[in-house]
Amino acid sequence: MTTTAHIAPTVDHAGPGQPGRIRLVAGALAASAATLATLVLTHPWGDRLDSSADKVLTYDLLLETHDRAWPAMFADCVAFAVVAVTVALGVAHLVRGRGRTLATVGGVLAVLGGILSAMGGFAFATIIWFAAALPESSGRELVDVANDELPHLMGAEMAGFVSFTLGSLLLAAALFRARAVPRLAVVLFVLLTLGLFAGLPGIAMDAVQAAQVLVTGAVAIPLWRRAAS
Repeated sequence: MTTTAHIAPTVDHAGPGQPGRIRLVAGALAASAATLATLVLTHPWGDRLDSSADKVLTYDLLLETHDRAWPAMFADCVAFAVVAVTVALGVAHLVRGRGRTLATVGGVLAVLGGILSAMGGFAFATIIWFAAALPESSGRELVDVANDELPHLMGAEMAGFVSFTLGSLLLAAALFRARAVPRLAVVLFVLLTLGLFAGLPGIAMDAVQAAQVLVTGAVAIPLWRRAAS
């Protein structure tokens, strides 16, 4: 004798406390993106560094920003890492069907990029703080050594930026495929990301980077709405 059992369809039920956790991720994403955009526009650590220059660091410029550079760069590193983790979690929650593989791979790359960038950025901030805090002769010598060892000075941060950029583009593709956000928002994000490599002058680059960060943080809006539904 054969029997058949009724198989109920799989339903995505929110477990106890899940809406609160989703709101926490959305709030952290929005707050960290706003913090990061503010720091990008005000850059309290001084003017942008030219990584292609013969001497990336200048001792006299480090002295000018010594008091405010370290805490600002520390906040920048933390905010960037939080953006990377929360946007990966957010997209993974929003994309459940089409695009979930893109969301998974993109999330891994974004989180890895956030970790590497935060580690490299904090190490960079610490080096320049000590360079300005040491006696002038020792400080100038440390700056010279740092300029001669750019892979050690900026390698982790640059690798993190590349990994996060690739990951965020995959996350954008996942959102586009799943129609989880307006597709025009995804197109805008891609254009702003490409703009980061356009060689724009300082103020224009600041504006593009801040806008890109804010569009990333805007993922918090559908995420918050999902928690409320």
